[in-house]
Amino acid sequence: MTKIDPRKIENGRLRRVIKKHLHSFIKAKKEGGVIGRKL
Repeated sequence: MTKIDPRKIENGRLRRVIKKHLHSFIKAKKEGGVIGRKL
C-alpha cells in the first residue's frame, strides 16, 4: 500500500474549493451584479 501524501489530499480539496468559487465568480461576473464587482 502506498502512503497517501496529506499535502496531495489538501491540494485536491483546495482545487475543488477553488473550482467551486471560480464558477460562482464567473456566474456573478456574467450577471454583472454588485457581487461580481466585489469579487
